[in-house]
Amino acid sequence: MPSLSMDKANGTNLYLQLYQNIEREIINGQLRPGDRLPSYRWTAKKYGINMSTVIRAYNLLAADGIIEIIHGSGCYVKTVNCCHFFADKVVLENFSQGQVMERPAINFSSGTPFRSTYPIKEFSELLTQLIQEGLGDRLAYRDVQGSSHLRAVLAQYLAQQRITADPACIQILAGSQQGINILSQEIVHRNCTLMVSNPSYTVAINSLSRIGCQILSVPILEDGPDLSAMEEILKRKKVDFLYTMPAFQSPTNISISEEKKRQMVDLANRYGFFIIEDDCLSELSFDGVPLIPLKAFDTQNRVIYLKSFSKILMPGLRLACMVVPPQLVSQITSAKFYSDISSPDLFQECLARFIEEGKMSPHLDRMRAYYQEKHQCMAQEILSSGLMTIPYPSHGGLAFWVKLLNRVEDSHQLYERLRQEGVLFLPGNVFSQDGSHGQYIRLSYAAPTNDEIQKGIRIIAKALKEQR
Repeated sequence: MPSLSMDKANGTNLYLQLYQNIEREIINGQLRPGDRLPSYRWTAKKYGINMSTVIRAYNLLAADGIIEIIHGSGCYVKTVNCCHFFADKVVLENFSQGQVMERPAINFSSGTPFRSTYPIKEFSELLTQLIQEGLGDRLAYRDVQGSSHLRAVLAQYLAQQRITADPACIQILAGSQQGINILSQEIVHRNCTLMVSNPSYTVAINSLSRIGCQILSVPILEDGPDLSAMEEILKRKKVDFLYTMPAFQSPTNISISEEKKRQMVDLANRYGFFIIEDDCLSELSFDGVPLIPLKAFDTQNRVIYLKSFSKILMPGLRLACMVVPPQLVSQITSAKFYSDISSPDLFQECLARFIEEGKMSPHLDRMRAYYQEKHQCMAQEILSSGLMTIPYPSHGGLAFWVKLLNRVEDSHQLYERLRQEGVLFLPGNVFSQDGSHGQYIRLSYAAPTNDEIQKGIRIIAKALKEQR
């Protein structure tokens, strides 16, 4: 086992230090699947700690699925899925208190819009109207598929983005994450093969893969997934689903070109798989060029389209929709019923009227103006640092995918250090199935102020200089 650092004066329990050190060696690839860890006695003697401390650390590693303890033989590193292994840990550390944390932390990890952007006044007025009209049945259980009024309004809203959606094929959800969970419970099963980009959105991939389906990844290029690599897989392997975020993909912030969207739909038609399209940010394009969803090019019902309103309105609204291929509608409706019966009708009606009364367009104009300023502020700070760069063009969204230039191979270590200093971000490793992309970090400008952006980037740059 590589030499580990144990600091008896740093205030962290020694067993946790040992746990974290071994975890880090596995992430870095210095300890590989199948490697045998030193014995309890040897480790205790080597680092001057009690054998009970070693046993406690090893037991915790085993409980977390990182090592396997074989009595009479030893402790061995297991094959781990890096997304599950430490992505869950990092995500929960950042979001356990809600995505918008209280100051003084500088929060580059959260993708939740700043509260000042919420259309609170408009929704307050709509709620007041509904209360004055009489709540009546709006507080009872309603249609499992969602309000017929909202589904009709959403069909018209999506038509503006060139999506033809029958209201009978729209399912209202309590956020897009519920849609992912429903798909993983009802449609994607353990015998399925799911294709994803590498890197990709960790939370969705973890939800879809927990049931035990096989995950295949393809590299991502400047204009979207590497379709040559994708087709090579499709020629030799039956693929059931492709998960993708065509607009401002998390974490790279890449938007797939229209030509590549057409080609992806063509591949789905030819090879018979479904595309799960996750769209939460397509309206936040700063250059005036509308981003057409991949679903707009779907003529054979191969695309399952998820549309979230959390990022462009308010996360607490907990409303999203899924445009479902007709052959899957009954399964999705059933899964929604067994998930939470139905979504609250009161907020559904608020959203329907918000869109119908023309309030969405001016709200989005304000959102774009507000975040374009933050986008420019963060880009300037990143590039002027001389220690970080932005590898792909960025014209919208809420975050940057940043490459560290001073030969940092493990941004997880940087994450651990700066978290203690009150600067939060997401290390690149958490977006990869194989633990790669350690030389990248994702920085979101959704939550911090401009002053915090400037201060936080400079703290990161200072830490990078010290690591040289």
